[in-house]
Amino acid sequence: MNPDADHLPPLLPEGGTITVEDCAVRWHAAGAGDPTLVLVHGGGAHAGWWEPVLPALSARQRIVAIDLSGHGDSGHRPGGYPSRIWVTEVAALLREVVRGPAAVVGHSLGGRIGTSTAALCPDLVTALVTLDSVIPPYGGEPIPRVGPRKVYDTRELALKAFRLMPPQPPAEPDTMDRLARRSITQLPDGRYTWKFDPAIFGEMEDRFGVARDIPLIRCPVTIVQGGLSELTAPALAEQYQDLLGRSVDIMRFAGSYHHIPLDAPAKTVELLGRLDGTRPR
Repeated sequence: MNPDADHLPPLLPEGGTITVEDCAVRWHAAGAGDPTLVLVHGGGAHAGWWEPVLPALSARQRIVAIDLSGHGDSGHRPGGYPSRIWVTEVAALLREVVRGPAAVVGHSLGGRIGTSTAALCPDLVTALVTLDSVIPPYGGEPIPRVGPRKVYDTRELALKAFRLMPPQPPAEPDTMDRLARRSITQLPDGRYTWKFDPAIFGEMEDRFGVARDIPLIRCPVTIVQGGLSELTAPALAEQYQDLLGRSVDIMRFAGSYHHIPLDAPAKTVELLGRLDGTRPR
């Protein structure tokens, strides 16, 4: 357990790990009721990014959130992160934890992983919602470079350095504090670093395959973009729709930036409560 999160309650009351290709993958769960929503976070993040929406969602249906390998409390992969490994993890979560099909909601990178999972495992994904995901990739989006870990001498310095990327106004202070504390870990030498493995960003260079997956999707798709996001634009959603070959729900949340689960939690909850495929039954 991360000692810096000891004073925080578990993200959700249920949880465990599954082993996927020799790596421990952490999951968190709560609630009851169909359809189950599987929540997939963005790159360099973890399941804690969903915290603002979890109470309302889990009060009405089953929620399962994943920490992808190389993120959060999941293991790291010494050999790197091939392009399909996270899809394999989400599919394993659906089979072993959810034990059946579910709706997949992905933020940023999670939307790309959800897209490929829906395409390659159509029997497991009943609906797909992407939140400010760069799909299809256009090659100009900012991607952090693979580099050495950033290390801080004290927990306070690490917490002070925590920022949302790409930059945007922070969420409310208590949310940012919990998010930061769930994002750091203590090294054996007593110093602190981020939980995510910097090697994950190497996988981003192999991100264009998702465009080939889009035409294979059979479930309903909803694309949500932040109205103030620096990463997405209406034309990107229209390209997704063109590749899919059928209409999808496309909407922009006015006043929202890239990190939609943090800065538009009420809108996110309301949307998932009324969409075909994610609406509680």
